[in-house]
Amino acid sequence: MRESPVAIVCGYDRFSDLHTYAEQVASEIAAARVDRIVVTGGFTSRDSYHSEAWVMASVLAVKLPHAVVVLEEWAMTTVDNLVFSRAIAVEKFAAASYVVFCDHAHRVKAAVLTRIILGANATVRSIPRAVSWRTLVLEPVSIVCEAVCAVTPPLRKVLSRVAAWSKGVAATPTASFARR
Repeated sequence: MRESPVAIVCGYDRFSDLHTYAEQVASEIAAARVDRIVVTGGFTSRDSYHSEAWVMASVLAVKLPHAVVVLEEWAMTTVDNLVFSRAIAVEKFAAASYVVFCDHAHRVKAAVLTRIILGANATVRSIPRAVSWRTLVLEPVSIVCEAVCAVTPPLRKVLSRVAAWSKGVAATPTASFARR
């Protein structure tokens, strides 16, 4: 029998509706009968003492009590989400396949990066979520930048630092937390 995939749930900066997004993802995960989950997202808001991953995991733990939920709290970008989550999934679950969850606005980027980072044994599912016009306008540039970083690993740290700076937080969780 083939083992079920590991779900990777990507967070996206907006704490105002992160609970709703996580509830929608939980419904999709339940329907897919996945019981191993990595929630990924760093400390991206100066207004919260919690990471995106922590906020989403708190919802998933209630909605999916049978599942094993592991947090990845360092990611500042989608490429970070996938690289860091893959490392955790391989270490904790010996993962061979994945299903990546994101919102509709980031679906193309998640699909491109998933193919580069996770390979052919991964699929992407997206959840409807309202996003700002700024996100929609900047997304094509973000896709190109993150794809370049996905194939050029030394650039990932630079991109993460730039992303953290643009969000007004530090590039590491401990530093982000200390700035509050």
